[in-house]
Amino acid sequence: MVRLGKQDCTCLLSFERGSLTPEIEQLASQAFSAVEKLEYDPYEGDTAWPKPQNYSWQTVAWHEYSNGKRPWLWLEPDAVPLAKDWTKQISKAYYEGGKPFAGCVVRSPQTYCSGIAVYPGDVLEYCQTVMRCRNAPFDMAMASETLAHTQDICHLIDHRRAVGFTFEHPDDLKIIRPGAVIFHKCDDGSLTKRLMGIPHDNKVMGVPVETSTFYHSGNLGDIIYALYAIKKHGGGDLIIGPDQRDTIPCSNPISPQQFDLLLPLLQAQPYIRSVLFRDRRPEGALNLNCFRNYWLNPSIRRRSGADSLCKMHFHLLSILDRYKDDEPWLTVPDPIKSDRIIVARSLRHRNWDFDWQGVIDKFGSRLLFVGLPKEYEIFAMCHLPRIEFKPVSGLMEMAQIIAGAKGCVMNQSFPCSLAIGLGKTLLQEVFPNAPDCQFRRKNFSTSLDKFKP
Repeated sequence: MVRLGKQDCTCLLSFERGSLTPEIEQLASQAFSAVEKLEYDPYEGDTAWPKPQNYSWQTVAWHEYSNGKRPWLWLEPDAVPLAKDWTKQISKAYYEGGKPFAGCVVRSPQTYCSGIAVYPGDVLEYCQTVMRCRNAPFDMAMASETLAHTQDICHLIDHRRAVGFTFEHPDDLKIIRPGAVIFHKCDDGSLTKRLMGIPHDNKVMGVPVETSTFYHSGNLGDIIYALYAIKKHGGGDLIIGPDQRDTIPCSNPISPQQFDLLLPLLQAQPYIRSVLFRDRRPEGALNLNCFRNYWLNPSIRRRSGADSLCKMHFHLLSILDRYKDDEPWLTVPDPIKSDRIIVARSLRHRNWDFDWQGVIDKFGSRLLFVGLPKEYEIFAMCHLPRIEFKPVSGLMEMAQIIAGAKGCVMNQSFPCSLAIGLGKTLLQEVFPNAPDCQFRRKNFSTSLDKFKP
């Protein structure tokens, strides 16, 4: 903010007791004409999102309601001002709009005003229930009560529902909406650095890419793709857990139960020194979850050429030049040899134009389904005759079955990542909305006529 010049308005620094540093206070005095402080007791409840975040907003809302009832703009650390007159533009739009609330109204899948917004001093007169919300984000919790009183200023506040965009090159700035004076969300400092002309460094959220300790939350298939990047990076220690506070979240973070199922397979990889489960990412561990922040920035994908989830892990570690499409990276002891063709089809990432019936007609009794019982039941209801289902005791056994088979027919799923990591002959059902795990291999195909197991 200091780089944009001093703003003619008051900044209220709200912080947990004992957490404000002199440096922050000094910078605030350089960025704003006046600075006030609101120190509050630390949050002591469940730290799962969004409970602590709600507590912070609720504390400020009550303070403003009790002290003067002036309009106030709520900012969070991942909201980055862009223009020298950003406060003037926001203020002008707010007063001209004539409504008590002003912010970026999100309309899909739920309509609400993003939390980075202007609130009236008497906000609690409009939405008292928001002071009791715990499990729902405060901005969504108040939507039903405040939307009718909200001025949409999306042209000034570029809000993104995904968490933590990364800006690693000046070209990445092109994703920001022209005319916006605040961008939300970027929490790794990269946007500020690009705006200041500071070159990108080889760090991921402050951790040098040279480190050999890695943290990942999943999904399961993403961890398998990450293993290839870890191998080409030189190997190291892998820590798995659900901590995604600073990154775009995955849909199914690894649970302790899934970790136990995955552990034998991870321990079998010679380039993995140790594997641990931790609820929080240890300081100094490189956060591989950041690959999603990169993946969701089309400028980074286009410029880097990282056109798959696997490749984006390589780009994150600055080793994209070491990537090879046709190189397997998984080691599985005691593969279960067979003449079978392994089938897997998860409940998401489906392509309804894929010729599953042709697969069944061509390979018949050679087909063997692996995966969850629910996945098999749905598959069997849709495709006749029923193919055989093989329950497995763990993910290592699944990998052994895939490793010893003649080929695989799978959609974009965890079993598919195993087949790719093992270098198996594969016919992939490509999800047209997200074709993010294709490999340029002689034994990788997406059409039945080219599948030669």
